[in-house]
Amino acid sequence: MKKHSAETTSETDNSSAPTFKLIRSTLVYDDMHVIRKEVSDFLQLKHISKEHIGNLLFCLTEILTNLVKHPVRKADHIEIKIDISKTQANLEVLDNSTPFANFNAKCEIALSMLHAAITKAECGYGLGCILTLCKKPVYLPMNSRPDSLNHFRTFQNICSTESTAINSEQRKKKIFLVDDDPISLQIHKRMLSDIYEIISFENAMDALAAFAHHKPDLIISDLVMPDMDGIALRKALADAEGGDTMPFIFLSGHSDHENSPYISHLGVDDFLCKPVSSERLHTVLTRLLHRSKQVRDSVNGQFHHDIKELLKPSLPENYGAWKFITRYSVADAGGGDFILHQQTPENLVVALADVMGHGRQAKFFSCVYAGYLHGLFRMHTKTKDPCFLQYLSRHMDGDLLLENMIMTCQCLKFFPEGTLKIASAGHPRPIHLQGDRAKMVDVTGPLLSLSEDHFYDIKSIRPKRGDKFLFMTDGFLETFDRHGLAAQKLLKLVQDAPSSSAPELADYLWQEFLQKQKKQPLHIDDATIIIAEYGQST
Repeated sequence: MKKHSAETTSETDNSSAPTFKLIRSTLVYDDMHVIRKEVSDFLQLKHISKEHIGNLLFCLTEILTNLVKHPVRKADHIEIKIDISKTQANLEVLDNSTPFANFNAKCEIALSMLHAAITKAECGYGLGCILTLCKKPVYLPMNSRPDSLNHFRTFQNICSTESTAINSEQRKKKIFLVDDDPISLQIHKRMLSDIYEIISFENAMDALAAFAHHKPDLIISDLVMPDMDGIALRKALADAEGGDTMPFIFLSGHSDHENSPYISHLGVDDFLCKPVSSERLHTVLTRLLHRSKQVRDSVNGQFHHDIKELLKPSLPENYGAWKFITRYSVADAGGGDFILHQQTPENLVVALADVMGHGRQAKFFSCVYAGYLHGLFRMHTKTKDPCFLQYLSRHMDGDLLLENMIMTCQCLKFFPEGTLKIASAGHPRPIHLQGDRAKMVDVTGPLLSLSEDHFYDIKSIRPKRGDKFLFMTDGFLETFDRHGLAAQKLLKLVQDAPSSSAPELADYLWQEFLQKQKKQPLHIDDATIIIAEYGQST
């Protein structure tokens, strides 16, 4: 192997040059912090935002880490190239190690693993995170290149020049240090305390007890300790809330355990041997914390996307002489709206529901309620109960899971020949539009499960041809006024609407809603409307 050397081309010394190039003949973990600093200094000269610098350094570190850990034949020639344009940063790493096999297939698996969060080990997460940050990366093995080098290329957009970091990411990351050797504990605490918030423990039991109250961002633990060792700590954390995906590092003086298959299956992200240099420790922590953030962001994004798909309103466009138009929006912070329907030759039953609350918990309970109602819908068709809400309320009463959240609901029954029946449980009253006259439908009722014996009134209406009905959730209604006048203002808006058909009315009302919503960014909630028009031909 060649003697250790590193060469940086003259472009890095010229702040106007758009290209960075670094050539090395060896690569070990302790080199990472040096390489990262050279690349970071170059990117800062190009006025790249901190966010994009962090993303690019993360991708570079993942690629280099793979070159150190995995190839059978290690590289003795590594080139790092970065080309900067006004809108894009192109990173390319060239090496002569054993090529990675089936790269495209691994990309697909890595994304699936990342989105589903099905594994606690780090394998697959790094590549998955790179795929979330970059346009589709390219890997060309040496046998397809005239220079006989493997080429790994990534492409990142850098249009924005401002960091989008939020306060929660600017705070000091919290690190648990667990070691029964007080001297070792103080040494590593001194290495890290300038950058991280360090909480130290001289035994694993105390660290485990503190985990629930002081959720750390990463844990560094000694392997061999009395009473509870590092392995037992990692296994116990895997059963704790949030502990299975917590970044975890073993720091031990027993290097013979480093390649143990048993330890690798525990979901440990790295194994460092004492004594460890400050540079090595900081490099590993930076890589794992950035990776953890990318995993968390990707999983949260996938969760929100899946919730949107699960709660997407679904209604037939026509049923008998009825025509239906729906509009909806899903907010990040607000509760969850959903629509369920059950169609038979006799009638079409629709449930319009709104789960109160904020954030992920409300979205979760919306899915729970939707699934629960879906099952009850199918059973209800076999009963003689005249009102689905009474049936639902009776089943919810005493259910400890469903009683944790409040839900308003409106049950609608449409009959092919035109009859409409409405029952309501704490839900906004619908609007009946007849020609140029609009009125609120007087149908109300208590929230579900408040009283086991409560009878929900059913409003029965025989509409005329051309009549329209507007059904809505609170997120839509309250956008027009938050001081008790929303119903009156919306009623006037519907009555003065310039449009006559159901699609035109829906478009008009939705545009008015969106304009009002822009002025209330702190009060955005899920919003849904249904416009049912009678008199359409089948």
